[in-house]
Amino acid sequence: MSIKFYKSTEFRVNIIIILLTTQSYVFANESKIQREPMQIFNSHMDKIDFYNNKKNLEEFCIHIKSSIKILNSNLNELREIEPNYNWKEIKNALWVNQKKYCKK
Repeated sequence: MSIKFYKSTEFRVNIIIILLTTQSYVFANESKIQREPMQIFNSHMDKIDFYNNKKNLEEFCIHIKSSIKILNSNLNELREIEPNYNWKEIKNALWVNQKKYCKK
């Protein structure tokens, strides 16, 4: 390739397209990674509700413990994804139910 190509408008446009494509891919992956703790947390919350209604205390407790672990390890990410949730209150409710119904 000649030096003229690197200075051409076509080359610059191609570079811009590559950069924008790469950036959108990176942002999409970051968004997916950020949302993963929330999806896992929501899945556990659904299972807590399901097993509570089925009176299956063992499964109920497994998912309460898992939810608390997710909250403890991903609190900042969860707050960023859902800033309007009262995460302290949610964690407290899980902890109270764990203490009341689950064996250690």
